[in-house]
Amino acid sequence: MIASDLHDVSLDHTQVSLEASDPAVHDKMVGADGACRETVNGIEAALAAGLYVTTNTTLTKENSAVFPDLLRFGKQLGLKTMGCNSLICSGKGPTKIKQDGLSIEELKWFCPWLWRLPGTGDRTGLVFSDLLQRSQSP
Repeated sequence: MIASDLHDVSLDHTQVSLEASDPAVHDKMVGADGACRETVNGIEAALAAGLYVTTNTTLTKENSAVFPDLLRFGKQLGLKTMGCNSLICSGKGPTKIKQDGLSIEELKWFCPWLWRLPGTGDRTGLVFSDLLQRSQSP
């Protein structure tokens, strides 16, 4: 209901954080049980209402191994654009980077790999944004 109401008042685009297609990983990362199901329900409702939906995923040690599954899942949902980034050095970011962040070398591995993943990349219009841009804390 909310998605269609937003569409009716001229909202045409939304971005949703989706950390993994595996509910256990997503829910742990966002700190709320059931969050993955609620997020997916929201994405499906927004798409059904005619909104353009893009997702953003923060790549960490917790979800990097299941990221290929997330891309396939996003395509199945009907997403055309998915973004990703590393942890950002603001708020708890500097501490989280030390604990959970991927190294620059690990992030560099994703760049060429993303375009080789069957059924994703530029062939479907999925977008992978700002992966190697991350603020460096002193």
